[in-house]
Amino acid sequence: GDEMAYRFKRKTVNVAIHGGKIPISALVLDEFGIHGTLNADGIPSTLGFTVTHIHSGYSIAKLWKRGSCRRLVEEIVSLGLNWQYEDPEQLPDELWAKAKPVIQKYISKPSN
Repeated sequence: GDEMAYRFKRKTVNVAIHGGKIPISALVLDEFGIHGTLNADGIPSTLGFTVTHIHSGYSIAKLWKRGSCRRLVEEIVSLGLNWQYEDPEQLPDELWAKAKPVIQKYISKPSN
């Protein structure tokens, strides 16, 4: 098919936690990073993976499998939307309207 080959790069992203931000090594594509879900001390754990919106540092999904996170990010990136917002609350409604069903689809499957 005409699937685009998305290339994730290993980068450090600033993840929001406890009102601050901490640098975490993540797999990055476009505006999104995938990293081990942080425990209470801000350390990436083995308890699943988180998709973070890099500009704001906020988590948009927590899933069990890294592969599911990758597919989620690829699907969101393929929508071709502008995610250059520092605050996820500022994202225009039509942006969320397109992205939310994709995110929900992944979050709602326990096997992901």
